[in-house]
Amino acid sequence: MSSNFSIEKPKSAVIREVAREFIRAREEKGKILVVAGPAIVHTGAAEHFEKLIQRGFVDLLFGGNGLAAHDIENALFGTSLGVNVEHGAFTDQGSQNHIRAINAIRGAGGIRQAVANGLLKSGISIPA
Repeated sequence: MSSNFSIEKPKSAVIREVAREFIRAREEKGKILVVAGPAIVHTGAAEHFEKLIQRGFVDLLFGGNGLAAHDIENALFGTSLGVNVEHGAFTDQGSQNHIRAINAIRGAGGIRQAVANGLLKSGISIPA
């Protein structure tokens, strides 16, 4: 992808440019690697990113435990570090949701098991 992206650009212009690059890569039989962090969840973009994955625009995802933990917290509680992702407001005792989410996955035996037993039904972290 070209390197002419800038945070000073209006977001809609950046989104259109990235979309064009995704489409071009697909048309040219290229592969798309996304290196992602928890900001995808913090900003409320997780649901849109999930759609990109579901529609085959992401061939490979590099993300660490931060992305997984925030994504799973969002999937289970609708929060990211206790902040309601949809409304941007702190939730009562929401700061504990991060640890609750991690412990729920540990209790299930891992992400795959949490999906298999129905605990985890949505999110970026659901294995393809």
